[in-house]
Amino acid sequence: MAGEILRFYNRTLQPFYSPAYYTRYMNIRKQLTTFAAIGVLNTAIDITIYTLLIWLTVPLLLAVIMSTTIGMICSYFLNKRFTFKTDRQPIVQFIGITITGLWVLQPTAIWLLIQLFGITSTFGLSIAKLAATSISLVWNFVWYRIVFRGTKKKHLRRRVFSWLRQLGSNQRPIG
Repeated sequence: MAGEILRFYNRTLQPFYSPAYYTRYMNIRKQLTTFAAIGVLNTAIDITIYTLLIWLTVPLLLAVIMSTTIGMICSYFLNKRFTFKTDRQPIVQFIGITITGLWVLQPTAIWLLIQLFGITSTFGLSIAKLAATSISLVWNFVWYRIVFRGTKKKHLRRRVFSWLRQLGSNQRPIG
């Protein structure tokens, strides 16, 4: 009976309580929290610049493009530095992912929600925009994690080469 309980624990529960699982879970949780905080900051920057440009009578389309571009640049540097803590410079991939989220996924999701639910009110359109933004947020986080990954591999390589150097320096003379 005790052996069965131990086997059950090792197969099902132990992976969730292992230090490696906990570290990975906490890492993703910390990244999500940082990503969300940076997203709120970028949204505030975007809206502030957009409002300022509209107040300065800049044409609407130009104001949208300028404010989202400045928000995207801030997002790149803040996420690179604080969320994913990497030294990689994947600016082209970052822009592609962000533009896809902003200008493809969000309009498509809003259009689909309007078609599916027959949304016509301003409140309904705001809810559709919020839902589309949520879809874009998940899209961005998943792809940013993939694009910004890389620094950890360097550290792993350093560790492996360091281990091999130590192994090579402890050679015993033959004979």
